[in-house]
Formats: sequence, C-alpha cells, structure tokens
Amino acid sequence: MNRDGRRVRISGDERETKRRELDETLTAFRVVQRNCGSRPEGWLRAMRHAIGLPLTEIARRLQVTKRNVVGLEQSEQAGRILLDTLERTAEAMDCVLVYALVPREGTLEEIRLQREEEEERKRAAAAARSKTPEGRKAAAAAMRATLVKARIKF
Repeated sequence: MNRDGRRVRISGDERETKRRELDETLTAFRVVQRNCGSRPEGWLRAMRHAIGLPLTEIARRLQVTKRNVVGLEQSEQAGRILLDTLERTAEAMDCVLVYALVPREGTLEEIRLQREEEEERKRAAAAARSKTPEGRKAAAAAMRATLVKARIKF
C-alpha cells in the first residue's frame, strides 16, 4: 500500500527483487534465531542483567515504578507485551528493538514455490475428478506442468 492507503500493484520483477532483498536481510535473523531463539526469562530481563542496569534506573527513565518494570518483563516473558511498549523499554536501556518474521525453514522463494506447487496439485486433483473431457485435459496439462517443474521426463 502507498502512503494514501491505496493498493499498489508491483510487477513480477519488482516482487522478485524485493523477495530476494528481504531474503538477504533475513539471513542475519536466521542466524540469531538458530543461535539464540527466545529467552526463557525474556529479552528485557536478560538484557537488563547483561548490561547491569538496575530496575530503579529503568523505572526512572520510563517514569514508572520498579513494580511496573517487573510487570513489563513478566508480560514480555508471557508474550503479552505491546510492541510500542517493548520499543520504549528497549530505548530506556539504550537498545533498539529489532522485529522480524523469519521462515521456519528455507527462503521466501522456496516457500513461494512450495505454495505454487501445492496450488497446482489442488487444481490437478480437482480437474482429475472432473467428468468432462475439458476437465480431463486440464488435469493432464496440470500433471505435465508439475512433472516439468519437478524435472521428470515423460
């Protein structure tokens, strides 16, 4: 969407370029996720302890009580903290919140291809169930396309 909230169509080439750039950016996040994952005690508490910042100092910077800071750490640990609250708390600790969605496995391109293949299989299965000659032809064409993508010669 653009700044006016309107949908903007992008070409296939632009989409491919953006996907490739995003995959490159996500490489660093994959490494972090693999090595660190989530912190059982929560990132706020882990970072506060790592940098030696007392509860009273964070509370002062956020202009809240120590009890509120403990509540923030607990809500983050429970997965209930709001992103803007997490960001403000990170800033109070002289940190930056880094937020990303990372594929569990593979790249964005691999996920896209898997989705396309699954959709193709569904179309082929639906066409194969068809009783009409056109449906059977479509099923055969879909199967050929699937085999070509899988690089199986027939």
